[in-house]
Amino acid sequence: MSTQTSLGFFHRLVKGSLPLWQAFWIAFVLFQISLYALYVLFLYVLLHVDDQSKTLTSHSILLVMVISYTTAGMILTAVISWFVWKCAPNTEQPFFTLLARIIVSSYCVLYGVKVISIWSFQLF
Repeated sequence: MSTQTSLGFFHRLVKGSLPLWQAFWIAFVLFQISLYALYVLFLYVLLHVDDQSKTLTSHSILLVMVISYTTAGMILTAVISWFVWKCAPNTEQPFFTLLARIIVSSYCVLYGVKVISIWSFQLF
């Protein structure tokens, strides 16, 4: 068994030696699906809180939770995107390298705009 394949998935992702399809589909896409699933769950819980229990304190806590969640999501998305960027050359066709980098960078920009709009809505 070679040293390259004996390393774990995450270690190869961080080093940039993972094949592009694994870095993109498993690390990036699956992470984003999980992130949105948690966000939907968070919104479901938020919307089904009993109206009588919605006090100023609970609104403050929810505000901190939303800001924390979006900040953590933005940081993790940027880190995973950087790992995919590093793994992008690990494909047989250069077109997929360029396509993956365009998709990842575009998504980061759009996600950043979404987070900034949420922050501005919540803070001001």
